[in-house]
Amino acid sequence: MCMGLAGVYLFNERYSDALKYAKKGIETADDAEIVPSQQIIAQCYYACDSLDKAKDVLKSIQCDSDDYINKYLVLRNLSEVAYQKRDLDSLYIYVDSTYECLENRFFHAQHVKDEYYQSNIAKELEKEQIQREAERSKWILGFIIFFIILLALYI
Repeated sequence: MCMGLAGVYLFNERYSDALKYAKKGIETADDAEIVPSQQIIAQCYYACDSLDKAKDVLKSIQCDSDDYINKYLVLRNLSEVAYQKRDLDSLYIYVDSTYECLENRFFHAQHVKDEYYQSNIAKELEKEQIQREAERSKWILGFIIFFIILLALYI
């Protein structure tokens, strides 16, 4: 609830209200809501030109190793803060890290896609094998019946 209000106030550029509700949101948030709450707080500080506070909040955000979306958002926002502060050394580092995060996300997505296709290919090959075995069984049964009829006619 608090996060929704914080987002609405942030959208309407009422940063002090957004900051108040985002901080309340962190107090009551479960693990899944903490990172978005911290990001809203950082956006509020950024919008109010409190760049050092925004940077501190962004650096305190803990993301899982495979949470590429939140990592990307944090690094992108750190890049914006570094740009506003004219801190070119940090800007280069954050831009490179952002690009690396996007690359990792892309390669992870490719890996998932490859696994999906490999799984589907294996299923299709299994289906084809079953169909070939069924077709072969039909032909064998047909030949057996044909030979029985020939044998019956011969006898």
